[in-house]
Amino acid sequence: MSLLLKLSLILTFAFSFTNLQLVTAWSATPAVYQVSIENGLSDSTLWVHCKSSDYDLGLHMISQKGNFSWVFKTSLWRQTLCFCGLTWDYHGRKVFDAFIDKEDFVDKKCGGRHCFWKAIDDGIYLYNIWKHKLIKRYMWDKYIK
Repeated sequence: MSLLLKLSLILTFAFSFTNLQLVTAWSATPAVYQVSIENGLSDSTLWVHCKSSDYDLGLHMISQKGNFSWVFKTSLWRQTLCFCGLTWDYHGRKVFDAFIDKEDFVDKKCGGRHCFWKAIDDGIYLYNIWKHKLIKRYMWDKYIK
């Protein structure tokens, strides 16, 4: 067996058992994505209200360590934007873009077709699959009654 063939088989085998993605997750054509928001707060319920131009997912009460998740398909004709308002009772509130149908957001920030957000006491984090870690994206805005 030639050296080139051996090397090719070794690399194929190695890539099949890793988390490496050899293609980008973003697609210029309609694609299916998932957004999840987890309550990582130390002592409280998290209120989540998410919307896009096509739908309103309503207000959801997420208990500690619970999560809210939805799946959707992007549009060929316009850019999909999902935004969410998170409220941490008597502590903070934040409205932010949870999903933006742009290559930079999907591939570099989410790192894949599943955008995983986590609300923690010191801020709101987004998991980046390429870096294998949560990255702080937002601070809580002051809670106003």
